Amino acid sequence: MKTVPACLIFCLLIFSGGAEAVQSVSPSRRITMDYDSREQLDQVLARLAPSALGQALNRVFLGTPEPTTGGPGHGAILDRLFQRVQMILDMPRPQLTITIRFHDDARGLQQAYQTLSGLHASTPAFYWQKTRTIHINSQAATLGMLAHEMAHAVIDNYFVIRPPGKIAEMLCQFVDKEVSRGNL
Repeated sequence: MKTVPACLIFCLLIFSGGAEAVQSVSPSRRITMDYDSREQLDQVLARLAPSALGQALNRVFLGTPEPTTGGPGHGAILDRLFQRVQMILDMPRPQLTITIRFHDDARGLQQAYQTLSGLHASTPAFYWQKTRTIHINSQAATLGMLAHEMAHAVIDNYFVIRPPGKIAEMLCQFVDKEVSRGNL
């Protein structure tokens, strides 16, 4: 096997822009987290981590202890939220996997929405079914908002024929309210 000289790799990084913003991907059991920096992910998930009551409910309903924030526990926090959304909807899909793309700010999220849909919209988060990806503004992210978008993913992948948009939106709002009330 041939080895690539270190100077060639360095030059490729500099000319490709790889030395600047690097997008990272971190998979968990059911969620792939796509983010721009580890600090961004740490801050968002620290805000989204369940309270002491939420951790106790997770132990009771999901059967495993809640990990501490930081490191590998990040994926487990999102996996448990995804499981909880499926339990609230009574729509289990154990093999369903999704991606969550954390955008740095509202502008990055709007650019992603425009690129994917061709439309202009100001939204803090959206679910893109074709790629099974939730796009969310990491600065505005809340637990209820993320649960709402996860509900879209579950609903869109549960039924053979998808329900009308208004019905799906009502179900997602119900999930958002349940999770936001602390019924996690």
